[in-house]
Amino acid sequence: MMPGDEIGDFRIIGAVVGRPDLYRAVHVSEPRRVWLKVAPADGWRALASDLLRAVSLVDGLDHAGIGRIVDRGALPGGRPWFAAEMLDGVSLGDLIGRRRLAPSELASLLRDAAEILAHAHARGVLHRQLTPASIVMTSGAGAFPVGIADWGGVGVCAAGATIYKAPEREVTGRADVYSLGVIAYRALTGAFPTRDAVAPVGPVGELIARMCQPDPAARPTAAEVVAAAVAIVGERVLDAPNTYDASAAHVAVASTLELERRVAPHAPHAPMIRRPRWTPAPIMSSELAGAQLRLIGTALRRSS
Repeated sequence: MMPGDEIGDFRIIGAVVGRPDLYRAVHVSEPRRVWLKVAPADGWRALASDLLRAVSLVDGLDHAGIGRIVDRGALPGGRPWFAAEMLDGVSLGDLIGRRRLAPSELASLLRDAAEILAHAHARGVLHRQLTPASIVMTSGAGAFPVGIADWGGVGVCAAGATIYKAPEREVTGRADVYSLGVIAYRALTGAFPTRDAVAPVGPVGELIARMCQPDPAARPTAAEVVAAAVAIVGERVLDAPNTYDASAAHVAVASTLELERRVAPHAPHAPMIRRPRWTPAPIMSSELAGAQLRLIGTALRRSS
């Protein structure tokens, strides 16, 4: 698939590096950006039933912090595809690449992320491949403060999930708790937990240590993580407004949306993405910086 190709009502913007089955796409007539997953060309028939089952399970989830499956279909020849909502905001991977999280921030993050996992686990759905890239600090008025993407393998982070996986072979909801605990340990300390590592101190450190236990039975459930985090940081404030700060994040998003409008020129303007109130502007990637410079160069040539 190439940029500009259409699948269903979506037009491909580009492929995800290292994921030949995954694309960024935009709706041809609506302000909607999605991850678009296509079954691989080789051996797709053997994987089709698993893909469709994953889509059906995720489709049954109803939480504001979960990227929804918005469409599905099949290519000529039968290869299935489906599109998942692309959550707006800054990924935890980008955030911890800039700084460590304070214990109070991390407690709030654990409370909200574990709530999403508890919702899914209660309905028999496991994530199985949590990474910092799959956790998004969402933006926009009324948005749930945290989002979890990549359900059913739709997202950018599946390839790096191995180092966060639980050690047991029989996967349950406590495996997702382990992955979240490893992510939290890294967000707090900047390192991964090892046998010789010194456990973080304080209530948040104690909770993380329980989540990272090798024995699944010694770990809390996602619902118990929520309760423990609430005891540390308190309940979430409902409908807390997200403030907007004009920053490099806004410039980066504006440049990206302009590139997308070139691919889908008839789509209405997508809504501006607001930076979460407590998240610093992410460092602009070299690819995005290059795209911005090309846009500036084009504008200068036209003006001259």
